Amino acid sequence: MGRAGRKASATAKRRQTTRAGQGRADRDMGTVELRAVKRWATGRTDLPMDPLGVLFGHGKIGDDLYRAGQRLEAARRACFGADAAGERDVYGEQMALGSSNGRRAVARLAETEDLVRREDRIAAEYERLLHALHRCGPAVAAATLGIATRPYAGAWVATALVEPAHPWTARHDTRLALIREGLAAIERLGSRSL
Repeated sequence: MGRAGRKASATAKRRQTTRAGQGRADRDMGTVELRAVKRWATGRTDLPMDPLGVLFGHGKIGDDLYRAGQRLEAARRACFGADAAGERDVYGEQMALGSSNGRRAVARLAETEDLVRREDRIAAEYERLLHALHRCGPAVAAATLGIATRPYAGAWVATALVEPAHPWTARHDTRLALIREGLAAIERLGSRSL
């Protein structure tokens, strides 16, 4: 049974508000300048310009390890938000900016039971991924978290791939081996939805 009232026109407002209606392509790839910078940094225009994207674009890690790194970043982003680096050290509880009696306090934003369960599931998944990293050792955990969840900390590895003034050295190979080991540990866990 349909809704009462006037039928919706398939072309109403489409001419002005959608990409197709404005004559643009289905997928916005950015400006010519942005695409050139992405091509320079990652070797491709469809990858983000973060250390993980640079390593993948230059063939230093495979698709499976790249997806594992994205999974770790998605879990971190779901726990802490898109703009915030983790407010906790990588070994502790999920902490927020508020404090009580000089200690950090866990902050809950959810008020409904479904949202609380979702937050708990996301936090448990992130802790599971972190636990897999920490089982590999502190060096592997630090290197992997530096590339996947704190791009500014891992940028020096990616910089060596794109900047001629910073050549790739044995130190970069050592760090890359640690990163691969950590991403492989996450990839072996299998996928869970957030």
